[in-house]
Amino acid sequence: MVLILIAQFFGDERKRSNERTYDISTRYEIPQNVNHLVQVAYNDCHTNKTSHPWYANVQPVG
Repeated sequence: MVLILIAQFFGDERKRSNERTYDISTRYEIPQNVNHLVQVAYNDCHTNKTSHPWYANVQPVG
């Protein structure tokens, strides 16, 4: 039980930067309707702007 409590303070560091060096929209012209789909379906998992649920910060689940 003590190890789980201690593990709360050593979770992984998730990137929260706005780095867009390798963003597809910086390289290609994307139509507005497709860009909306990319933002909704792709960016949450494949960018530094992932929104994790609250329990992702609770160890050992996180």
